[in-house]
Amino acid sequence: GYEQTGHHIVEINLLAFVYVNYGESVSAYLQRVYSLPHDGGKHFGRVLIDLTEKKVIRFSLNAVA
Repeated sequence: GYEQTGHHIVEINLLAFVYVNYGESVSAYLQRVYSLPHDGGKHFGRVLIDLTEKKVIRFSLNAVA
């Protein structure tokens, strides 16, 4: 997060689906998945939240290319 003109802003990366292989840790999954798609793929998105105003500034989900 960061402060911008007196507002506390947080940007969160979203992961819509988790397909972890049997015996694979979630951190190993994230390393494997994040290294493959260049744009995040269809399972990822972002949300920008203003904590001071308690509102969502921006919400986006990637689509299938």
